[in-house]
Amino acid sequence: MTQIELYRTIARFWRAGISPLVIGTNLTHGARDVLTRGVAAALSAGRSLAEAFAAHEALGIPRIHVRVVEAAERSGRIPETLDELARDAEAASALRRQTLAKVTYPLVVFHVAMFVMAPAAILSGNLGILLLPTCIAVVVDLALFAIYRALFFETSSPVVDRIALSTPILGSIRTSADVRGYLATTNHLYEAGIGLPDAFRVAATGLLRPLLRDRLRRALADLPPETDPFGHVAAAFPDHAFLASSLHAGFIAGDLSSAIRQIERPMAESEIDETRRFVTLVGGTLFTAAALLVAIIAIRFYGGLFAGLR
Repeated sequence: MTQIELYRTIARFWRAGISPLVIGTNLTHGARDVLTRGVAAALSAGRSLAEAFAAHEALGIPRIHVRVVEAAERSGRIPETLDELARDAEAASALRRQTLAKVTYPLVVFHVAMFVMAPAAILSGNLGILLLPTCIAVVVDLALFAIYRALFFETSSPVVDRIALSTPILGSIRTSADVRGYLATTNHLYEAGIGLPDAFRVAATGLLRPLLRDRLRRALADLPPETDPFGHVAAAFPDHAFLASSLHAGFIAGDLSSAIRQIERPMAESEIDETRRFVTLVGGTLFTAAALLVAIIAIRFYGGLFAGLR
């Protein structure tokens, strides 16, 4: 059972009025993965759902999800909150799969092109021509892995984070994703009954980019939500300064949650489009590099071969 399936299964049980103890027992039956078995055992032992999730952060449950579930337990919105977290996780997982699918074929073609001359080089004993494509392939693989990590996972190094955020398109995608995630988490907490200032502060801990997380914390300290509810958003994310006025309008109208959802939707669509464009650009670059390197290797190999026949 995946994390998304686990969230939805618990939500269905909870919505049906089944107690956490019984949910833990039901989850135990047929559970094969470590996460489900661990959460089931914790619930069966009488621990709260937030405590069960907190005990298994190492298995992939984000810490911010634990905080959101804690708030949902106090407000009685466990099923709704779990369904929302599952939808968020599902959308992120789908985007990761699409990205991998789009870049896999160009990457395979690139590697085939790198070593297209390998059989002939081995037979002729001229292995030196394989040194350049080998080095290039290693560098490209490492670069693509770093880009994938920067797109979808937390970066622990501020240096790597700064490079990723300053990269055209990639930096825009990551900033937009973090802003959207910040608003979505704030909304989950706010709907779960957490006061807006506390919801903002807790949601700030869930940002994936250390630099953005620190920038947001400084903005929250300089512009406390108690005095200016949305000023810190404009200060922390100057490229998304329009969000503050949109959030303020929704708050004044008494429907902040709907305002956040209306902001999230176009941001998510834009993020998906930008990610696809970025991956298409990477794929096209790999195809072009493969073609050029095949031509270079062919010229070097056959040029040397013909020279030896003279």
